[in-house]
Amino acid sequence: MGLYEKIKDLATVVQKADNIELYNQLLDVGSQALDLQNELYALNKRVQELEMELASKKRVVRHKEGLYVTLENDDDIHYCSTCWGLLGKLIQMDDDERCLECERRWREADN
Repeated sequence: MGLYEKIKDLATVVQKADNIELYNQLLDVGSQALDLQNELYALNKRVQELEMELASKKRVVRHKEGLYVTLENDDDIHYCSTCWGLLGKLIQMDDDERCLECERRWREADN
């Protein structure tokens, strides 16, 4: 039996005892418990996101040239080392080893 069911059963007992003040307090507790449950769900979701991000970071391989990074066991796709270092994002470089995202940011900075 979950927390919600226990509070509901207790509310029924309190309601039969005709104690309005206690019943209202129990409703408040139930509302707070629901808020805590929602917060716990959001925090667990965030933990999963961070664990996935950490797993991705562990797969990144920096190369001596410093111009690009790759993912472990996949040297064919080059990602911008600047975007990775500044933003934590894997932005794929074009065939000429240029990062279009960096070029866009530089153009915006010049304006």
